[in-house]
Amino acid sequence: DMGVSVINGAVSTFLAVCLLGFSKSYIFVVFFKMFFLSCVIGAIHGLILLPVVLSLIGPAPHQEVDHSVPTPKSASKGHQQGGTDATRTKTQNVEMVHVDGSAPIGGV
Repeated sequence: DMGVSVINGAVSTFLAVCLLGFSKSYIFVVFFKMFFLSCVIGAIHGLILLPVVLSLIGPAPHQEVDHSVPTPKSASKGHQQGGTDATRTKTQNVEMVHVDGSAPIGGV
């Protein structure tokens, strides 16, 4: 998942300074070479070196979680009931909660 982001960053940075490589000005060509090498070295570190080093000396991988265990009903509601400054209205079997105390649009 992270490799795509590293490649995207390297390619987009390279494309941003790509035209500098064709310049006749010495400073622009040097600036292009500096950015190009920074992108290549950064991509190599992010795609090859860092994952290998972290696999050798990094933390243990995450354990798999068993999602087949049913959750309690109170955890599956999605929100908690109550609240002192919440205004609640019932409209077409849908509960609307306004935490700022304002009235719903088109409602009571």
